[in-house]
Amino acid sequence: MTPERQATVDPALDQGAPPQDPHRSRTRAALAFLDAQRTAVLATATLWIALITVAPVATSPYRSDDKTNHLIPSEVAGDTALDTLQGYYRVFRETMSWWITHEGRFFPGSTLWTFTVFTVFPTLASYKVFIALLCLTMLALTALVAAVLTRNALVVPVAVVALGSTVTMRAWFDPLDSFSGVVILSICLALGATLLLLRGTGWPSIAVAIAMWAYALMTYEVVITFTPVLCLVVWWSRRSWSRATALLWPTAVVGAVVAVLRSRVETPVGNAYVINLEPWRVLVTYVKQASSSLPLSQVWYPGAVAPPSFDPYLTLLMVVVVGIPAAVLLLCVVRARPVLTWPSLVVVAFLGAALWLAPPVLVAISLGWQNELPPGQGYVSVAWGYVGLALLATSAWSALAKLHLDRPSRTRAVLLVVGSAVLVLLCAATLAESITIARSAVVAIG
Repeated sequence: MTPERQATVDPALDQGAPPQDPHRSRTRAALAFLDAQRTAVLATATLWIALITVAPVATSPYRSDDKTNHLIPSEVAGDTALDTLQGYYRVFRETMSWWITHEGRFFPGSTLWTFTVFTVFPTLASYKVFIALLCLTMLALTALVAAVLTRNALVVPVAVVALGSTVTMRAWFDPLDSFSGVVILSICLALGATLLLLRGTGWPSIAVAIAMWAYALMTYEVVITFTPVLCLVVWWSRRSWSRATALLWPTAVVGAVVAVLRSRVETPVGNAYVINLEPWRVLVTYVKQASSSLPLSQVWYPGAVAPPSFDPYLTLLMVVVVGIPAAVLLLCVVRARPVLTWPSLVVVAFLGAALWLAPPVLVAISLGWQNELPPGQGYVSVAWGYVGLALLATSAWSALAKLHLDRPSRTRAVLLVVGSAVLVLLCAATLAESITIARSAVVAIG
């Protein structure tokens, strides 16, 4: 062989080695790029999924109580600032009196919040953008709670993907884009208080956490139902009884007030919040409310009322828009090899189960919702279920990743791929559902 011929021969071929697979080479190059740019990819994909999850909220019109509540600032406006303040006080007093007398409910925080929101954000565009940002804050706080409990920041992107698979707009009473965001506010306050107790130092953090929790209780009283679980979670993390029991005091006070008010309702016949403990009716209503938090429940629940009609092209587009980034994000997390402990994953799952399964109790024992709750829908506390199920999904996916990373095997790799695919596809389908409902709401008022 001439020297010129020798120079043109691949050394590997000359030695009898098989040629490299070009597809495998490209895959390795892509994985190497993801590893080199992991931080940027994780940050960008996480932010994108969070933003697009809440984006449909910003496109919907005024719905439910917002149709009238957004008019309150113009109705109470007076010639002077003092006249306006007196107008707000009058409406506040009348509203609180009606709810206390006829519904047995105590949530002055909700009324004050509603007044403030529609005063500060008087236009539909500003209001909807604010509500979308409030929902975004809920996503961020949920992910931070998961990260703090697991002591690993890589759980944040996993939690955001999980939230993308659960947080969806509803065709009936929707907690995400309506009711001035009071339900989302209560979630943010509760999660913020939890973070302060988990990570704060000194008595000021405890005092602020108690204040936030108290306002959450007076905004939406369903917070009462899972207080004991949060106390246990705080104790497990900090081993501090002062922090673990901090939430019990405002809960006991507000809980006692609510119990007294419910027992003194003046017009119990047909009242939505009269307590009815017939076992079968409670069970049926509880199942309807709890299952409404599950992804796509508006479609698959038996007897679902007017389920959204999915556009297959929209769903396919969402697979590209959110599904592929979610898949890349989960791949990056696995390749980063997060170090997680089984006890921490159990605690995240325990908290998630409580946030999902405890709030439906108040709906289930209420006579009005036993009569009126539509199949496939859920009352506004369904938003707590979104958060709870997302924490459960975060714990489950992280457990699959840990099993695979600790002792790799083909079976465990397949389980992790299947679990990832389920989350990715649910993200795409859930977003398509939210877009469909938001678009339908706009068409309905057009």
